[in-house]
Amino acid sequence: MRTVRIGVVGAGTPLTYLEPRSAHDALHFEAADVARCVAAGRLQSAHRPLDDSVTTLRAMDGIRGLCGISFPS
Repeated sequence: MRTVRIGVVGAGTPLTYLEPRSAHDALHFEAADVARCVAAGRLQSAHRPLDDSVTTLRAMDGIRGLCGISFPS
């Protein structure tokens, strides 16, 4: 288990919780960036702009299509 704290300095009490270690340990950096963006009133991160995320999602959709994987509408 590890302790995860998410918050913005000077913006109230950070959230703290315990979670098991996993292969996705680095996702807390993304969550912290989202918290900073929300606190600053930004709609997207300079580290990962929306266009980059959409490009990744389209590539993943194409790969799933080639593998015959689809999600219900």
